[in-house]
Amino acid sequence: IVQETDGEFRKNFGPLSYLVAATQIAARKPPMLTVEANGKQRKGSFVLVGNGRYYGGPFVIFNNAKVDDGKLDVLIFKNLGYLDIVRYLSGIAFGTHLDMHDVEYFQTRKAVVKSAGQVPVEVDGEVISTVPVTFHLSRHKLKVLAPPAV
Repeated sequence: IVQETDGEFRKNFGPLSYLVAATQIAARKPPMLTVEANGKQRKGSFVLVGNGRYYGGPFVIFNNAKVDDGKLDVLIFKNLGYLDIVRYLSGIAFGTHLDMHDVEYFQTRKAVVKSAGQVPVEVDGEVISTVPVTFHLSRHKLKVLAPPAV
């Protein structure tokens, strides 16, 4: 979606621009992604990998995520048709996405995402590569300076 969203359109319409791109993408045949993790192979059309609870702003996507637990959180959405996207987005908005039969959520230390075709990989709002891609936690810690809590 990030790759398909025009920069000028994004400046003018903000988050709405991503919804427009999503509807255009939904008209295409979705990719089949394979996620290898914890000794299993899982399949889906859209994969999110994170380390914190939030994704895309204020939305709690990874309910059990803890930044210091040494695990990545993975969500696999099995389908990507128009109605599926609407259902997934409403589930995310209302916090019920993990109850859906075609959404899989798990934690792992390492995940490899593959596909037979070229599928873009987005990290923090920027397309950085295409699959295959391996996600794992770095042993190096990020030092963050923050003001005292109020």
